[in-house]
Amino acid sequence: MDVLAGVGGFGESLWSYLIPFLFVLTVVVFFHELGHFSVARWFGVKVDTFSIGFGREIFGWNDKHGTRWKLSWVPLGGYVKFAGDENAASVPDRERLENLPEDQKAGLFHFKPLPQRAAVVAAGPVANFILAIVIFAGVFTFVGRTVGARLSRPWWREVLRRRPGLYPATGLLRSMESASRVSRKFAAT
Repeated sequence: MDVLAGVGGFGESLWSYLIPFLFVLTVVVFFHELGHFSVARWFGVKVDTFSIGFGREIFGWNDKHGTRWKLSWVPLGGYVKFAGDENAASVPDRERLENLPEDQKAGLFHFKPLPQRAAVVAAGPVANFILAIVIFAGVFTFVGRTVGARLSRPWWREVLRRRPGLYPATGLLRSMESASRVSRKFAAT
């Protein structure tokens, strides 16, 4: 019986890690793919599919531009499939692309200029960096607290004591002393 009790505890801890992991991964993947999607649309690339997860679709909808937004069963990634792609890895369907009329080539990723294609490709990682900055800023703003050693006396007095040749302007020294008093008053509360 002790063996089964241990298995139950393992199972509970597995779910307590797995569910948050999948949630965080899904959020990161969503913003990553949203970066690719947004820049592609900005440059006029037609997007066929925006998918979070792989495999069979759980649910989805079509937007007014004809993009299929979907959530799939395997939540370990995602993709943005552009018009003219043979598959989700953005492999071009060369035969189909060669036979397209010029007016239809305008909205295809593979016919965009190299700087635009590079921007679409780079937009995913850039979106992840922006997401990380926003998350860290939020955590530090709403949860973080200032931790550090408090100096017994203002730092510029220590500098003047060690280097007697340095004499800052009298007005600057006074403003630094008043700022130090205000800082100590707020720190005491």
